[in-house]
Parts: sequence; structure tokens; C-alpha cells
Amino acid sequence: LNTKLKNLQSKYIANMRFSDAYSKKTTKVSNSSAVSVITGEGAVNGVQTLEVSRLAKTAYLTGGKIQSSKEVTALTITVGAGDKQKTLNIDKNTSISTVLNTMKEAGLNASYDAGQKRFFVSAKTSGEDGNFSITSGDASGQKALKMLGISYDASAESTGKSDDEAAAHYTKGQNAEIYLNGAKFTDSTNVFEINGLTFTALSATAPGETVTVTTEQDTDGIYDMVKNFLKEYNSVINEMDKLYNADSAKGY
Repeated sequence: LNTKLKNLQSKYIANMRFSDAYSKKTTKVSNSSAVSVITGEGAVNGVQTLEVSRLAKTAYLTGGKIQSSKEVTALTITVGAGDKQKTLNIDKNTSISTVLNTMKEAGLNASYDAGQKRFFVSAKTSGEDGNFSITSGDASGQKALKMLGISYDASAESTGKSDDEAAAHYTKGQNAEIYLNGAKFTDSTNVFEINGLTFTALSATAPGETVTVTTEQDTDGIYDMVKNFLKEYNSVINEMDKLYNADSAKGY
């Protein structure tokens, strides 16, 4: 009984004695596939408009299939991610793990699929600041990078499909962009905390589409809170009453 009374106190009474428990708010959106919203304590009641212009992207390199590591001549590559720059001298004896470790030391996620014979490299965070580069200083070095399947143009994004298995494909990092009430907001992730509301962009809205965001008192939530408290309170009281009024045990 002590445990049940303590749970009742911590679960309901501790919070219900404050006025904040009776000023709950909820937010509804007209297109839940485009954005989800969490209502914070500082949210203001009202109707707002929202457009999702674009979602955040993480810089990602899908390497091409390695052609022949034995043909790789000695070269120096530079791996750059943000403020980190790492240089690696590569020749035909350089191991895959050494290449991967250099990429990781430069602040990237990197792996190698032995079955597919491809490198997979990505930034650790989404957004424009996560863009990275893998370069070599001369033409022979660039040729060797292509044989390793990691030659690409870091200033451009690979678009469309290609039947060339040796070609690497690079996705540039991109910041998310939304318009709330006509004002532009950008972030490296798809989550925006604005004036008491937390918006998570899920998909870009169609051209000309506007999502309606309505914040109002959560009367149903307040009602359910009181209802559930009374239900649990009555359950505990009934159990206490049953035990208190139990028949005498004559054997004691």
C-alpha cells in the first residue's frame, strides 16, 4: 500500500498541485506527413502557416567498384571534413583499413564492403557544414582515385542513375529550410525549435502548399489527467478499505 500511495503521489499529486498542469496545450497540423510538432510550455495559442522548402541532407559518398588495386601507383590523398585535414600516402601495398582509418581520423564515417568492392563514406552530421573532400594533387593521383572508386567532384552533386559501376556518386550536405508565417528558417538538421514549438520537417511541401499549424488549450488532455487520477485514487482507497475491514483471523 505504501508503494501504491507513493506512486499516486509522484505520478499525479506532485504535478496536479501546480497551475501548469491545467494549462496544457496541443498543436495540430493540417499535413502530418510534412511536419510533426511538439508543444512546449512557452507555446502561444494561435494559427500559423508553414512551408517546408527542403529537408536536410548528409554528405554521402557511394564509391564505385574498385577496378584493380595492383594498378594503383604511389599517390598522396588529402581527406578534408570541416576544419580537419588528413594526408595519406597510398601505394599498391596500402591496406584498406589504413585508408578507412585516415577517413575516420578526418572526422568521417567510413566503411568498405568487400563483397561489393566499394567504399562508403559519410559525414557524421547532416547539413552543409558536413561536406567533405577526398582529393589528390595531380592527374595520375586522380586516375588512381578513380581506380579505387573514390574519385568525385566535391563541389557538385551526382544526380541521376549511372550504369558505370566504377563511377562514384556524391550527395552534398544540405541544410533544411522552412518558412514559418513567411519568415525563413534554416538548420543543419530537420528539427527547428521556434517560440515554444519543436517542428520536425518530414517532407517538402508541394509548390504553393501551406500547412496550417494550430496551437490551443489541450482540454482533452487536462480532462484525461483528472479522470485517470480519480480512477487510480479510487482503486487505492477501495483496496485500503477492503483490507481494513477484512474479517478477523481467529487463528491468531
